[in-house]
Amino acid sequence: MVLCAKPGEAADWIADMEACGRAADLIHMQPGSPWSFNFIDYEVHRPDGLGTETFNLVALLEIIIDASAQALSQGGRSEDASFWIAARRELLANAIEPLVAATGRFRLDDLMRFVASAPTSREDVANEAWAERSFCYQVLRASFEAPCGLPLPPNAVRAAADYWYATYADLDPKTRSNVVATLTSAISPFLRGTLHDIFCTSTRLIPELTHEGAVLIVDFPIKTHGTAGVVAAQIMKYQWQKATERRQVSASTRPTFLHADECQFFLSKYDAEFQSTARSARAATVFLTQNLPTFFTQLPGRDPRAAAESLLGNFQTKI
Repeated sequence: MVLCAKPGEAADWIADMEACGRAADLIHMQPGSPWSFNFIDYEVHRPDGLGTETFNLVALLEIIIDASAQALSQGGRSEDASFWIAARRELLANAIEPLVAATGRFRLDDLMRFVASAPTSREDVANEAWAERSFCYQVLRASFEAPCGLPLPPNAVRAAADYWYATYADLDPKTRSNVVATLTSAISPFLRGTLHDIFCTSTRLIPELTHEGAVLIVDFPIKTHGTAGVVAAQIMKYQWQKATERRQVSASTRPTFLHADECQFFLSKYDAEFQSTARSARAATVFLTQNLPTFFTQLPGRDPRAAAESLLGNFQTKI
């Protein structure tokens, strides 16, 4: 997998592949190309059956939210932000389970409809008119009474009902709006435009193709596409890392590589964890950057320098 930060970078890789007789192995993913990847649908329908685990989907959405914040140069998280992050995760967990159970899938636009129609008071919960028009109520009822996906266990049913009908409905309006805003600000780019077309429609490629010899060029140059380019690269990188870690390795397993020039634009908190076991997964990572301080300014978290040192400590060769 190749992540492109600059315009023209993909053209260099394509020329090299043609010169090496590897043009047939090229997958050039860019705006307007036929290649799309519905990353959430891919996660839900993973062959190992663990894609519907709530924690996996929450973690995936958190990666997107972190990537958006990083691209917008919002800096590290403060202690005060920890409450909103925890509240957002609680909201996501209690929305994901009933949505997957009721519909057998998970879509970002469904998530936004669900949250937008949730009760904002105990009066809503007792109001038949609210129930009739609320997508949230319809999903909760279907997930309890007639699930299309995996039925929710009784404890999950109680937890979701308690959260939406009591905890969420009783929140102070300002607190509730802040929690929702931390979610909608990150999700809204996926409801329209390039990110929606490529990552929220169909799936015509999967990261595992690189395990069979394909070279996937993710061509959303940061200098051209800005925030959308960072988020697109982060999605593909994270899903490629997870897929590479999941595969069964033997003596005949094909080695893979991840290449990122100007890698500071693509860094995430998961990179250090992946890099710590990349060798046993037969994955070689090549990160190039101008200087070390760029890592300190780009990595998320309260202590970017420590995060950078943790990541770099897992590389075998440093020049």
